[in-house]
Amino acid sequence: MTDFITLNQLLQSWNDFFFENQSTLTISVLRLLTGILVLIETWVWQGKNKILLQPEGWFGNDDYKRNKKDLRFSLLNYLPPTTASLNQVFGIQFIAGLCLTLGILPNLSAFVCFVTLVSIHNRNIYVLSSGDTVYRFFCLFLIFSPYDAQLSILNPKHLFRPEATGWPWTLIMIQLFMANIYAKNVLFKLKGEWWRDGSATQKVLKVRIWNRRELPKALDRTWFFKCTTYGTIAIEAALFSLIWIEEFRLTVLAMGVLLHIGLWIFLRFGFFQLTMIFGLSAFITPKEYHLFFEWLSHF
Repeated sequence: MTDFITLNQLLQSWNDFFFENQSTLTISVLRLLTGILVLIETWVWQGKNKILLQPEGWFGNDDYKRNKKDLRFSLLNYLPPTTASLNQVFGIQFIAGLCLTLGILPNLSAFVCFVTLVSIHNRNIYVLSSGDTVYRFFCLFLIFSPYDAQLSILNPKHLFRPEATGWPWTLIMIQLFMANIYAKNVLFKLKGEWWRDGSATQKVLKVRIWNRRELPKALDRTWFFKCTTYGTIAIEAALFSLIWIEEFRLTVLAMGVLLHIGLWIFLRFGFFQLTMIFGLSAFITPKEYHLFFEWLSHF
């Protein structure tokens, strides 16, 4: 006779999947990498991009008040419209990003990073990339990550603690978030005629303002553009489907990393590619991280 699943069994499976304690090493690595992204962006905004946020910059305070101030939250809405106020927000973000990287009050640090990132991004939404949005959501999810973290400078003698466990739902949400990005990428690409006829990468690599370097003449061929166009769709499709199957996971991860490295080499979307590579680290298991860190210790 066929056995049917009961409601209690279904609820138990749900609880086991999202809330059964697991090692916190993977989410701790992602926390560290997210902190690095925060520090990188803070440094970039403080440099040549600062003019994009300053009261007298390219999107000045008068334009901001007239168009966006009443529609979007930003700490800068409640501070004097001066460069000093902007520097204060940058300073808070730098300290919070450093604490997030080092594992000092990681949940509070993630919350502060999320607030400051939203404040800075909402101040000038016209200069953002998809990478800005992606790792901002990393900070949001990390607010609810297990507090018994590893890779913390507060416990330097025991950076890796196998006994440190916590609920996995935060990590699962980040994994689902990453898979959702690739699923939507495939969906929208398949709506485009250039992606269907295999000429999309040719169009992209011919736009000079996007190119980091010129494509070698040997690769400026129809076969190359068709392979890279359909290959991109195939890899992104695998990154939201086959990546959940253990036998394919590491292979799909490797292809995803190579895809983003290739895009970084030829296109000026470096920060987005780095963000996506760091996001894929959520699919690496604690056991694999332990093996990797043991290998590093030999050097």
